[in-house]
Amino acid sequence: MVNIKKTLTALEKKFWEADINKDANFYRKHTTNNSFAVGPLGIVNKKKILKAISSNPQKLLNFKIHNPSFVSFNNHTAFLIYKASGTTLNNSKKSRFSVLATSMYIKFNGRWLAAFHQQTPFK
Repeated sequence: MVNIKKTLTALEKKFWEADINKDANFYRKHTTNNSFAVGPLGIVNKKKILKAISSNPQKLLNFKIHNPSFVSFNNHTAFLIYKASGTTLNNSKKSRFSVLATSMYIKFNGRWLAAFHQQTPFK
């Protein structure tokens, strides 16, 4: 049996790396059609997420995922809950951040796809 926690943690890291690379195509391929997120940009749907990835003037420089926890309700729905920290660059100013994050994944046609992501600032 595949370790779902490891699989989803690795996929979550790839989402953060896609942010660093401003790779909206990764998001397009690895999210559900009706996915949405809640965070600094408000409540946004997939269309707005894709636009924000490529046009956001703030650049993610680095990140770290701390102590991911995993909750599954069945073989096709799972949540990854963790703390993340890192550095961003906005208007030549570096800032450190720390957030509590939750991502909900749905297994669809044998692939895990992100359906929901939430970030809450944390100190």
